[in-house]
Amino acid sequence: MQRRLALLIFSLITAVGFATFLLWQVAQFAPVQAAPALNKIEPALLETLAEGAPVRFIADLAATADFSTLAPTHSQAQHTAVLQTLQQTATTSQANALAKLETLETTGDVTAVRSLWIVNSIAATGNLAAVQAIASLPEVSQVRLDTIVQEIRPTDDVTATLLAGETAVITGPVASWGIDRINAPDVWHGLGIDGSGVTVAIMDTGVDWQHPDLIDNYRGNQGGTVDHSGNWFNAVIPTETVPVDNIGH
Repeated sequence: MQRRLALLIFSLITAVGFATFLLWQVAQFAPVQAAPALNKIEPALLETLAEGAPVRFIADLAATADFSTLAPTHSQAQHTAVLQTLQQTATTSQANALAKLETLETTGDVTAVRSLWIVNSIAATGNLAAVQAIASLPEVSQVRLDTIVQEIRPTDDVTATLLAGETAVITGPVASWGIDRINAPDVWHGLGIDGSGVTVAIMDTGVDWQHPDLIDNYRGNQGGTVDHSGNWFNAVIPTETVPVDNIGH
């Protein structure tokens, strides 16, 4: 009886040992799967983070605004509905991520957090730990490097003097052919609409508010006293304090 018991115990030990060996072998040759959060981080962002300094990044949320219920019109009400839908989508889907980033701000891992509700993304500056924490959230689809898009500069023979020169303004009877082509004089003289009291917004990569063709009519120029507050916005470089044209155009 004792011999049979000993033989049974020996067999069990042998079987367990063999099974353990097989599992070890499988583990050795099984493909290594990257962590799900790591798969969401853009390689270029990881490379930049490897340098050790905080990096500007953008976290894209998976949720998208649903416009299927909006009527296909161009009314002011529809425009308002589009804005509200975009903002509500961002508010709902970004809540958890923004709370996480707020916590990371208290630990110094993140700064300059901004909600980008139009594209449903969040921009911030942070370290590797912060990026990994945000990428681990299920509602985040990817985290990418906030890159600076390089503009295509004009050739050397067109720059400097030409771009720095004042744009010619024709106030006499002879104007650009395009003015006549769009029937602008009919609007000016026939309808009495000449643009007085209208604010024209410029959306570009930069605007020099001191340009001689702009400064007199710049809304921030209040008769010699300049107030930029509410008269411009830089969505790319929030540290800029005045309207600026960085590429000379």
